[in-house]
Formats: sequence, C-alpha cells, structure tokens
Amino acid sequence: MIYSKPKQVSDFKIVLLFSLFSFHQLFYIPKIGTWWDEPYNVLAGKLTVGKLKYLLYYYKSKSLKKKCKVKYSKEKIDFIDKISNKNFSNKWFLNNFEIFNYFLPKNKNEKFNYLEIGCFEGLSSFYVLSQFKFVNAYFLDIWDEPNKNSKPLTDDFNKVEKLFDENLSKFNFTKIKDDSVISMRKLLRKNINFDFIYIDGSHNGEDILSDAIEAFKI
Repeated sequence: MIYSKPKQVSDFKIVLLFSLFSFHQLFYIPKIGTWWDEPYNVLAGKLTVGKLKYLLYYYKSKSLKKKCKVKYSKEKIDFIDKISNKNFSNKWFLNNFEIFNYFLPKNKNEKFNYLEIGCFEGLSSFYVLSQFKFVNAYFLDIWDEPNKNSKPLTDDFNKVEKLFDENLSKFNFTKIKDDSVISMRKLLRKNINFDFIYIDGSHNGEDILSDAIEAFKI
C-alpha cells in the first residue's frame, strides 16, 4: 500500500508500505452462522462490500506499476549496472524499484528527510544515498531475529549487518540498530520528522500496522 503522492516534499509525508497481499481475501467471508440467519446475511453483505472497495485500489496499483515499469526501465538498468561491484546477496528491492521512484523527488538535488525501516544489506539505502546527495537519511533495522510470528530471512544477521556497513561505507547517514516502534517513538520525542518513510521491515501483519501507525506520527 502506498499513501499520498506529494506536490511538494515539505507539505506532505510519504509512507511507502510494501507487504504481501492475498487476492482471495477480498471475497473471504467468515462463517459465523447459517445462511438463513438474518444477522449473518447482513454482516456477510457488509464484509463483501467493504472488501470490494479494496479491489479498486488493487487495480489502480496494478495500472500504476505498469506505467512506472516503462517510465523507469532505463534507470533500473543503470542502477543494476552500478551495483555490479557491490556485495548484495539479495536484490528484493529491485521488485519495488519503479514504484519506489514514482514517489521520490524528481529533482535529484532536493533536500529532504528520509527514514527507512528494514534495510537488510542496504540495497534500497544505497540507491537513495547514491541518487540524492542532499538527503538526510536515517536507516533503521534490528539486524537480529524477528519476532516469533515472522519468518527469518537469514541465520546470520551479523554478516548481513557487516555487508550493510561495507556497502554504504562511502556515505554519510544515521544508522539506528533497535526495535522500529521504540526507535520511532524516540525520534518523535526528539521532534525529528521525515518527508519520506519507506517501511520494508517485518512482513508480519501486526508489525506492519504498528510501523505504519508510528510512522505517520513523525
């Protein structure tokens, strides 16, 4: 899910929230009674209408991604070439590359505050720092085992963090190694705000929601 496209960076906050979405859930209705029960029929109808609303956003998102895929194809090729000598074992960020660019400033000399939640080896972090020389970037990751409801991406987070440090060694930025919710609350107390926030940490539903709620506060 993607929230709000800015007219000016200073007037809007962008929170990019990438998570998995099951299409079949649009039409799933929990069976809480028999078909002749009026309360069940009413609730089922409300649930169906409510979930059908997301169908519109689903198709809008698909359409936007197709347009972005064409518009940013050359930039993606150039970036892939740029990271050829870097040590990235996974390149998941490339799946979001086009839509990610759609929301970032078109002026590469733009000054803005950027927070990234979930950095892993720093591929998306490297892109932001290499493209926007005046960005004030904060990179937040726990670089440790996620909660028990999340599937771990690796069994060696020390190696992952080391690769992050190596890949971004030539840039200036603020690195935060801590729980995302706790860290964002600390940033809020320090009155530190952001123009763009990229959420790509835990893919557990509760964690995503918690990160999004805290992100909109800063």
